[in-house]
Amino acid sequence: MPRITRRHFLAASLGLPALLVTCGQPDEAALRTGTSAVPRVFTNSQTSGQGARSTPSTVATPVAPEPVELWHFAWDDPIERRLWFAVRQQLAEDFPHIQLRQEFYGRPVEETVAISAAAGLPPEVASIQDMFFPRWIEQNLYVNIQTLVSDWLGNNGASDITPAALNAFRYYPEAKQPGRGDYYGLPWRSNPRLLFLNEDIFRRSGLAGRVSDLRWTIETVEEAAQQLTEVRPGDRLQTAGIGFPDSWFQSLPWLWSGGGDVFDDTGKVSTVASPEAESTLRRIQAWRHTMHIAPRVGELGADTYVQNFATQRLAMFLGSANDMYRLRATDVAWQARALHPNEDGESRTLAAFDGLAIVTGSQQFDTAWEFLRWALRPEVQALVIDSEYALPILPQVIAASHVEPHYRAALLEETNAQRSLPIGVTYPLYSPVIAHHYHMMMNGGYAPVPDTLRTLQSLLTFILDRQDLPSQWQ
Repeated sequence: MPRITRRHFLAASLGLPALLVTCGQPDEAALRTGTSAVPRVFTNSQTSGQGARSTPSTVATPVAPEPVELWHFAWDDPIERRLWFAVRQQLAEDFPHIQLRQEFYGRPVEETVAISAAAGLPPEVASIQDMFFPRWIEQNLYVNIQTLVSDWLGNNGASDITPAALNAFRYYPEAKQPGRGDYYGLPWRSNPRLLFLNEDIFRRSGLAGRVSDLRWTIETVEEAAQQLTEVRPGDRLQTAGIGFPDSWFQSLPWLWSGGGDVFDDTGKVSTVASPEAESTLRRIQAWRHTMHIAPRVGELGADTYVQNFATQRLAMFLGSANDMYRLRATDVAWQARALHPNEDGESRTLAAFDGLAIVTGSQQFDTAWEFLRWALRPEVQALVIDSEYALPILPQVIAASHVEPHYRAALLEETNAQRSLPIGVTYPLYSPVIAHHYHMMMNGGYAPVPDTLRTLQSLLTFILDRQDLPSQWQ
């Protein structure tokens, strides 16, 4: 008779076919690889939650804590699975009584967590993304860990973590001010934006010396891109000087470099229609349609900027840490740099953060809290950069990593310059509308920049006023 799992019970309790609930799941043999074969626990001196308390002993021989199962929902991806396999091995070495049971689902995993919790089967821990978590806080899906995090911070438990990373999973129900709000999760890794430079194209265009420049602004990018662009007859690009993602929220590094911003200092009013923002977005719109130093949609042929970059069709592009790892598998010579503001001041870069949260109804709360902190240890964070998928939260881990020196400095600068995604920018209920207006402005110029920005500003202010969301000041 087939083994009845909690997933089958979940399906039955919801009146759903098991296939629907287990969408994105491995078969049973693969699922077993997601569970450490040896039960593990976190400390020999502390209680790890229900079912994990050590029985006092009157003899000198230490009594091993009872086994504890920690159930974790993560998103399904081959690299993700490889990373968590390494994490489970590290957990097995560090703490010998926790059984980390993992199930993998398609993104966003929060939907599956909510269904499982509603059926009375909440996992202890869930992987979370900064752009989605406010919606689920509003539905009480995750536990408020403000007191625990505050005590931990008071004991210098996170002294090496950047403020942007720590604050990525804070929720601001009222004040919408910098440094306010309660913690509902801890960061686990980041994916900052980087400016990639193709050394071969720079050399071919007589700009080899520019590759070593450390300070790149929106103005210096434009200047170099004009010299790097090659145009074929018929106004078709042979080589594009600069490429950038066709995404509203990924335009924020340009916006910040040009002196614009999404909200004012209070975080309550959108300023995306400011003169600085308008000037910046007019500039990058012109790169594509007037100056033609950036490719129009589908113009270079390949599906991704990484492919066009690797085939010498693209001289520079604004990408992410994920692209850094993809480029390492190619033969192209490249450098990575941070984007700086035009004026003197600290650089700021957009960083998408992934984190871990304790699910409401967790049966192993103490153990789950220990797990969140353990995931930020240097030896665990080192596994993130080894996975070649994203960046660890700790700068010290990047500094000591195997990453080549020629872009390690850029990664460290980006880590210190990280700024969380303004949550109002991609709030799920409104992001399709915002993306539509941005797309109409940037691709084909169907909408004038001032009109589009006024529309976006109205939408963003409406979101903050009506949805009681946190500000972008993180």
